[in-house]
Amino acid sequence: MTTTDSDSLERETHRIGTELAAAFPSSARHPLRALDSRAMELASSDQELKAALFRFVDVVPACRSLDDLARHLTGFLNELPDRPPPIAAAMRIADTRAGRAALGAAAASGVKHMAHRFIVGETPASALGVL
Repeated sequence: MTTTDSDSLERETHRIGTELAAAFPSSARHPLRALDSRAMELASSDQELKAALFRFVDVVPACRSLDDLARHLTGFLNELPDRPPPIAAAMRIADTRAGRAALGAAAASGVKHMAHRFIVGETPASALGVL
């Protein structure tokens, strides 16, 4: 392959990549998707945070109210030696009843979203259609 052919191939590859990237919706048009992506990056980059969140997800089915969810979540997050700014902000609002209700609602929504993202069915039979 000559240098000219190589340059031409590189330009064409770059053009196709740019075209593909432009076809995807921007994060500005889908702020919740961008937020979800950022939250997943944060959780996966911190092993202690990831462990705390997995322990929280395990107890969610036993929680009976938004307040209960928030109390469990803050209990697990209190064990973290270093809290990223979003976690620290969530911890601050958990000191009031209204804050715990908001945090519990956000946690419930986050767990439900994560379940829909990673679990394809409640039973093997229901997963077959998706798979």
